[in-house]
Amino acid sequence: MPWQLILLGMAGLALASFVGSEVVGVLYAIAFPPLPPAPADAQVIRYERQDYGVDEWLYGTDTSACDVVRFFLAQGGDCEGITAACEDRFNSARRGSPQYVTTCSGVTSFSIFAQRWRAFIGAGYAEGASTRFRLQREVLWAGR
Repeated sequence: MPWQLILLGMAGLALASFVGSEVVGVLYAIAFPPLPPAPADAQVIRYERQDYGVDEWLYGTDTSACDVVRFFLAQGGDCEGITAACEDRFNSARRGSPQYVTTCSGVTSFSIFAQRWRAFIGAGYAEGASTRFRLQREVLWAGR
């Protein structure tokens, strides 16, 4: 009889550990949602939180606009009216003549949640980084 209680206790402990680990992962994701994808060399210029899980960053980089587009395509994003080959006119955008390049968007899953992100990419800025992108993120607490 005592060995049956020990076995039952071990099974209960295993079940509690499994359920607990799942709950801890979800709670961690709620407290610390991941950042949306951004190239490693991009620097944050400005950040604004509109609501919990609804954020916007302005990034700057000296990487070409086409390389930034390729980065977002590699993250599973879709970019409006532009291909992975990009267009030469954006790589040669003159400094001091900012121009809109494209908008890329995607959805990334984490834990039981997802986040929708959208990047508005521009090139040809005169001061600071020549390529800039505004990155918006909304955490989808109900999942995809």
